[in-house]
Amino acid sequence: MADRKKVAEKDGAHKTNRARVVRVDFLAPDYQIEELDGEEIGPTGRLKVLRIAPSDQQSPLPRFLGRWDDGPPAPWDDGRPQRLDFDLVDRNDKKTHKRKVPYGHGTKLIDSTDGYRRYQVDLGGNEKNIVFRGVVEVAIGFRALLLPPE
Repeated sequence: MADRKKVAEKDGAHKTNRARVVRVDFLAPDYQIEELDGEEIGPTGRLKVLRIAPSDQQSPLPRFLGRWDDGPPAPWDDGRPQRLDFDLVDRNDKKTHKRKVPYGHGTKLIDSTDGYRRYQVDLGGNEKNIVFRGVVEVAIGFRALLLPPE
């Protein structure tokens, strides 16, 4: 877990100004999409953007949380920091597996204009069990803390 004081004082992404699904090519029948527009960064340092979860809250089907990744690029990544990533989560949005990531964990940037970024999302337990396929648009509010001159 992140240090709450460091999260509160950090520069960078701090709020989703606009999060929306602009195109749905496929959504599994037992799933729903929840856009988390206006969400602020949590004490864990995760900025939630989008939730794709079973329609039935008691369902054992996998749940996915889209979050803004403001950190450095991962070794398996294509070198892009700051992007929309998805994690497997429980009903309380806590990661269910520390090392296991869902198919589509890292999304593909389509374009970035007018203050928002569009991502192609193909998400599922694996490549044969897709839960959601579509385009997600997100605008992130950034914060920079200014220090007084010395």
